[in-house]
Amino acid sequence: MGLFFLLGFILGSSPARADCNNLRLTNFDGYHDFRQDPRPTVEFRVRSNDECRFFVTIDNGGAASYQTRVLRRFFGILGELPMSVCLDAACTRHWKQIPEATSTADVLNGSFGNSGGETTLRYYPRLSENDYPPYGDYDALFTVRLYEGSVEGSRTLRAIDTVRFTARVEKKVDVSLVSTGFPFDSSATNKTLDFGLLAVGKEMGFDLLLKYNAGYRLRIASENNGVMKHTSAAATLPYTLFLNNVAVSLANSKGGGVEIATGSGSSAAAGLRFPGRVRIGSFSNARAGNYEDQLTLSVSTNE
Repeated sequence: MGLFFLLGFILGSSPARADCNNLRLTNFDGYHDFRQDPRPTVEFRVRSNDECRFFVTIDNGGAASYQTRVLRRFFGILGELPMSVCLDAACTRHWKQIPEATSTADVLNGSFGNSGGETTLRYYPRLSENDYPPYGDYDALFTVRLYEGSVEGSRTLRAIDTVRFTARVEKKVDVSLVSTGFPFDSSATNKTLDFGLLAVGKEMGFDLLLKYNAGYRLRIASENNGVMKHTSAAATLPYTLFLNNVAVSLANSKGGGVEIATGSGSSAAAGLRFPGRVRIGSFSNARAGNYEDQLTLSVSTNE
């Protein structure tokens, strides 16, 4: 006879494991004003109820790349404030998005053990140098994404949030007096033209440069109303001031001065240059000695 032995087994059901269970962002601050803290350290947290690997990215706020992130002025004259979103206080590493992010060095990342938990992450927004952008309010909105997985491998988007950064640029105008052809120097606000032995028609040159972000109004005043005075006697010598090759009348300019130029908007990065020169006028039988005059330039915004 034949015997058949039938053997088998049934698998009992067991609950499936869900990695990164309830992975989420917590304590996320969605707003920062650079007027309150110009060099902030921003913290938020990531939490999971289970074992998990994760990473967090930030987008470019509409810019083409993390290298060109900006805050924008949308009303009136358009303007931009360069901005970086960094992963360290020294800003040697930039927080990126996929696909610009190619390794863990480009993102905030971490992991949890079997029981999950919560971890604190930090990033460092920084405004870059831009001394004379159009005045006014600037802002930009960035999207933050939390992924399960790794940058280099598989990943699943788990959460999205946004953060808005704002800043205000105040009105600003500065003047610089430099030798002909020299660049703007914010510390160069005084200049002496020493003619040595005076002669009719002798000239000396200089450059006046302005940097501004809300227009400008330039005035000039002569202590002696457009003549050089003897330092110890009642004698004078004439001279002519030229700016942009146009003679400037300094008669009756002592005190409040005379307006010589106005403009609007923002200056170019190098500043607005006014080539200047002073020419000694005609004189004869002048009294020997030293002659001088003092010119005072004043500049203000006009918007």
